[in-house]
Amino acid sequence: DTLTYKVDYKGETILQPSKLTLTFGGLKTFGVKPKVANAKQTSVDEIIDAVVAQKSSKIADSYNQLTIKFRRGYAIAFRAYNDGVAYRWQTTIKGEHIVKDELVEFAFADKAKLWFPEEKSIYSHQERKYSYINLSEVGPTRFGSTGMLVDLGKAKVYLTESDLEEYPGMFLRGSASKPNSLIGKFAGYPLEVKSKSDRDEVVTQYADFLAKTAGSRTFPWRLMVITDNDIKLAESMMVYKLASEN
Repeated sequence: DTLTYKVDYKGETILQPSKLTLTFGGLKTFGVKPKVANAKQTSVDEIIDAVVAQKSSKIADSYNQLTIKFRRGYAIAFRAYNDGVAYRWQTTIKGEHIVKDELVEFAFADKAKLWFPEEKSIYSHQERKYSYINLSEVGPTRFGSTGMLVDLGKAKVYLTESDLEEYPGMFLRGSASKPNSLIGKFAGYPLEVKSKSDRDEVVTQYADFLAKTAGSRTFPWRLMVITDNDIKLAESMMVYKLASEN
């Protein structure tokens, strides 16, 4: 009935089937009762020459991708790297459209701990203290900014996004029905803003939708860096590699 994905790591399920949907105003919700048109698998193994050196000047970019195209003008691309996984929506709809909502779910298979940068407002400089708590303590009314690090004991999972353009940034909240899960939370489209200082612009009125955007586009990557070695968290270049070329 609803599109889901799950993630296995070293032979064990770490992410249970997690839902993903995308809702446009005036259109049926993508990912609900999906009809597959075709699927294509590709593999990439190349070197990125960084315009400005990052952790190195040459970055190995190696992944397998599955792009599933559905009827009604949308697709989802999934990527598997050695150090994690990612997915993004792709749409091919004529004209400009309103994105009403996006369901991003991370339903972890085991009881988890979490480094939680709790926010009190969607208006934030995202400089919060990371509290180490049980994921089940978060609940639907508490939320934090990304990135967020989940501790599964046997592995750690860093949750974030990449290639964010003409779209609100993702926060993460707890789930009412699945206590060991995190759900995406997004600010509404800004209808009115007010400048407070040279670095502060406050949204004084939000719309009841997320974005006004072209109907043919790719959406931000939702990604997980997954490792049982903390050093690999610092070494990972997934966010950089998933971003559009500068």
